[in-house]
Amino acid sequence: MSQEKVAQFIKAVAEKKDLNQKVAAAEKSTSAWVQLGKQAGFDFSKDDLVGFVKQMTGGAATEKDAVTVLLGHGEMNDTQLDAVSGGAGGFSQLSFSPALLTRIGGSFNLGGINASFVKTSGPEFVKSGGSQFGGGGLV
Repeated sequence: MSQEKVAQFIKAVAEKKDLNQKVAAAEKSTSAWVQLGKQAGFDFSKDDLVGFVKQMTGGAATEKDAVTVLLGHGEMNDTQLDAVSGGAGGFSQLSFSPALLTRIGGSFNLGGINASFVKTSGPEFVKSGGSQFGGGGLV
């Protein structure tokens, strides 16, 4: 039941620009995401978030790395580190892979999720229509 709350939170983050920006600016930790979820009206625990990530990614996740696993972020490469340290770009939006959003929608019967912030293969975010916005963000 509570993993469904996590799914609803992720859907809201994917669809609501203001919530997306708030979550993007926050620390990438389970504690921070649980707190943000509660503030947005989605009551779930750290264990719920970790279990959700394991279910959605089919892989191992811990309390320490669940958020980065969900976002598909490992350690930053040198180019990404240079962009951040050089101030070339901030992380104003989060991106979720379209495949993950489809799995979430199907697994939790949430219907279609508006994947307006889709992941690209490069370090920049692309809006679904193909127009770029932001830059220097994590993939």
